[in-house]
Amino acid sequence: MRDIRSFKSAKESLANEKAAQMLDQFDENTKREAKAIEKSLRQHEGKSQPELMRELMKLADTERKKGALTDEKLDAFARGVSPMLTEEQRTRLSGILQQLKQ
Repeated sequence: MRDIRSFKSAKESLANEKAAQMLDQFDENTKREAKAIEKSLRQHEGKSQPELMRELMKLADTERKKGALTDEKLDAFARGVSPMLTEEQRTRLSGILQQLKQ
């Protein structure tokens, strides 16, 4: 009989394999961005939601000043990820995007 840890490990391996297969479908820029997001997620593990929002707003402000972040890019991101989200997650994303667009 397998213990729960081996089940969790197998489940994570399958998820990582599916993510890798999905990533193969994207161009090199998208792959770099996805890897940067993954790295950022690891760096922000354990932080509270308010801490994360402050950092996100600060980063968005910096990127807007450089011209690298626009409302159109935010909308494109939302269109790209929305199909993979639950209704609750889409609602949260919409709220975050509204804050980022201010």
